Amino acid sequence: MDLLDADGLSSKDLAEIDLLVAETDAATAGDHDGFVVEGIVDVRQPGVGTRGRLVDLRRFEGPHQWAPAEAMELALAWFRVQAMKAKRQPKDAAFLTAQFSQAVAHANSTEIAGDLLGAWREYLQIAATFDGLTDVTALRAKADSLGKQKSVREAVKQERKDFEEQTRLENDVLTNLPATSERTDFQPDTLRTAEDKARDLRVLAEQGKRTDRARVYKRALAGAFVGAMETGIGYLDNRDYSQAVRAFSCATEAVPDSEWAWRNLALANGLNGNRKDSLAALKRVRELATDKVAFVEWTKTERAFERIRSTPEFQTLLKTN
Repeated sequence: MDLLDADGLSSKDLAEIDLLVAETDAATAGDHDGFVVEGIVDVRQPGVGTRGRLVDLRRFEGPHQWAPAEAMELALAWFRVQAMKAKRQPKDAAFLTAQFSQAVAHANSTEIAGDLLGAWREYLQIAATFDGLTDVTALRAKADSLGKQKSVREAVKQERKDFEEQTRLENDVLTNLPATSERTDFQPDTLRTAEDKARDLRVLAEQGKRTDRARVYKRALAGAFVGAMETGIGYLDNRDYSQAVRAFSCATEAVPDSEWAWRNLALANGLNGNRKDSLAALKRVRELATDKVAFVEWTKTERAFERIRSTPEFQTLLKTN
């Protein structure tokens, strides 16, 4: 199973990456010293600094997935700036000037475009990133001025409300999926309710006409999808295959075009002895697979399909044309 697959989160929304640089020492972190990268779905704090660490947020259009090349290039450049700031690399004046100018220009364009909340955050981030490397007094003043504007304060409040609503919608689905298979105080129909709620949330995300509401629905759907996948994987690890089937079914309802979800559903059904359902899921995986040869190799070696490998239906799936 590929636990790092990022194919399934189909929310056509702003995705975000959060880049953290942590200064650690041997006394508290052992041999783990240096830069830490984290991916996040949302941002719940408007500040830039947190517990002595710098946070640099980059937004890009698209689903929550691996960031595009340009965002990764900015991330790597940011790491290099921090290395110079920490005196781990020699300072490159030309590089620092170019990065600073590029960041300020982008923040200015964000402000001119009318995204004052985004501009406010960018100015704060630039000031925190380049503090000690160049004069950031003017940037701090600009950020302070924007932060006092009513529209920015209201945007922060609205964003907080949106995240609260997102959490509520996610939980409405995921509370019907027990976190572990050790629980015995639930009925199978509870998990089927999770499938129904995931389907309902997907419909809301697809039909949402208001951009702001659609964003909340899509992010909630992505969170519900990830939660269902994590729950299903937990069931697989505990060899509770029947409950894994229900969890992965919920994930496929949330994101029907996720090859990752359908692969795991096929595995869970196969391991649970559900031959017909496993074949149906495999058929869907084959439809979604971009690399048919890799799909065939996977099905030939995966032990979950041993009971169905000799069936005519399975052999049909092995055709690559």
